[in-house]
Amino acid sequence: MVNTHAHYERFFGNDVFVAMGVEDFWAHPRTVRAIEKYGESQRPYVETLEPEMAHHQGPATDIIVPNKLTAHNGEGITFTPVELGERSATLIYLGQGHTKGDLLVGVEDVLFAGGLLEQGTDPPLTIRTPTAG
Repeated sequence: MVNTHAHYERFFGNDVFVAMGVEDFWAHPRTVRAIEKYGESQRPYVETLEPEMAHHQGPATDIIVPNKLTAHNGEGITFTPVELGERSATLIYLGQGHTKGDLLVGVEDVLFAGGLLEQGTDPPLTIRTPTAG
């Protein structure tokens, strides 16, 4: 399991996968720190659709913090290979994007972009671009 960033829609379901036997939960170290610090405070966001999760009542409502960290070297680009039995994946960190710990997941000829692609709006970026001059 890969938590591509630290927003509730990416990690609130981890406990369901624990019940199914999943043991490895991958994330960038910045995502792990954010889940540890802000995970509980995100519960109210799901009050309407998932009241059990919002109130931490019922099965599979624990917040499971990822236990496997991707490679990291400050702000630089990193690639973390992950073996999945007969398949492998590459977890890619390109630097701050949608959040400080966004990951891409590459599997063979598919790239999963997590929160780095937005539908319906421009993504919030803090990247400085050079001006024409």
